[in-house]
Amino acid sequence: MTINLPHREDIQLGRPPLREVICQVRFVPLLSIADRMPTPFQEALRHKFPGFSVRRSVQLEAGPGGLQMPPGFPVEYEMKAADGTAEASLGINFVALTTGNYKNWRGFLEDLEPVLVTFEKVYGTIAATRVGLRFVNTLDAETTGLKKPEKLLALLRRDLTCLMRNRFWSPPQKAGVTLLLEEGSERMTLGVGFEAGHAAKILLDFDYFTELEPAKDLATQAILEMVDRFHGRLYDVFRWCLRDDKLHVFRPLQQPG
Repeated sequence: MTINLPHREDIQLGRPPLREVICQVRFVPLLSIADRMPTPFQEALRHKFPGFSVRRSVQLEAGPGGLQMPPGFPVEYEMKAADGTAEASLGINFVALTTGNYKNWRGFLEDLEPVLVTFEKVYGTIAATRVGLRFVNTLDAETTGLKKPEKLLALLRRDLTCLMRNRFWSPPQKAGVTLLLEEGSERMTLGVGFEAGHAAKILLDFDYFTELEPAKDLATQAILEMVDRFHGRLYDVFRWCLRDDKLHVFRPLQQPG
């Protein structure tokens, strides 16, 4: 199956609906991450992500469900930017960057690259099992200037809203659909959610990823090129979901070509 979406020029929006962007690389578990504090990793990133916290779970021990972690064993480290809007995370089997203040793709890559470079320097080339990029968009009064449910739904293609917009009933109080699409060895989930009421909103949740079996050694540059391509696919699906004549509600900083 092929995802055959028209390619669109990436236009920076003055009022972007992106509420969260996550890039996560999963890898074959590294017990050294759980065995000791990631001091070199944290020290290298401290200037960009000064906040530090540890999330604890359970330990590796044999059981009916396989290996588990004993109480009090640290398995995830979180390093936050000073303003709290971006976070680098390191776990026994993943490294990730999350931001809740997305400005543009170049800026996100500039935050992601040092995280991956540092991981490679400290722990070696990543034996990746999954590489994914997720964009979570919220279309509401704040990001669109529109409050009425009917106005919000009118931003989307009728292909996506045929059950929510028709002549037989008014917009539902809540609706949602998720598609899993395949493109060769890569996949994309396309989720659309809708809530009416006083604070009506639409959720567009896109996740583009590849799963690697067996695990594959990926250097930093290879991962960056991969997620850059994923970004292009996710932007194309975002623009496909929106009606072209409604892009103006997000106050584009340039005119579409």
